[in-house]
Amino acid sequence: MKNQMKKISAVALTALAVTSLTSSIFAADITTETTGTTPITYTVGPTFVVTIPETIAASTTANIEVPVTGNANMEPNKKLSVTIQLAESKVVLTRAGGADTIDVSLKQAATESEAGTPVAAAKTEVASFTNGTTNGVATKLFVNKLDAGTISAKKAGAYTGNLTFTIAIVQ
Repeated sequence: MKNQMKKISAVALTALAVTSLTSSIFAADITTETTGTTPITYTVGPTFVVTIPETIAASTTANIEVPVTGNANMEPNKKLSVTIQLAESKVVLTRAGGADTIDVSLKQAATESEAGTPVAAAKTEVASFTNGTTNGVATKLFVNKLDAGTISAKKAGAYTGNLTFTIAIVQ
């Protein structure tokens, strides 16, 4: 039995050695030179940095500019859009620990002293960037000065509210 296993193993190893020495060759008549191309691609995704103030202090003496600055590297025909949307055309500031409120309106204007355009409840673009640091919106965003007479009737305390910015890549 042992000799028979040795013979079977020897035959199997010989067959394996013989088949490993052979190679498949496929021949065809190639009479012309053929070429082709394979594209190599790489996509650089858009990158951007937008700076929005951490806090904005309203005032009874002046309109306060809300600077929105940035730098963008965008694809052709696309831009980075920065928008705000107000509820009822205002930001409501609420007194800490109380129910008193102060309504704050905003405007878009070229300068602080210009009357400008009130920011409505609709979505309003306050900045846009394509390539580089250019703000594509010709006007600036301002918090309108608060009416001193209205403020004097309010209870003392810190009043806070939120202005929400949305950043999106658009056509």
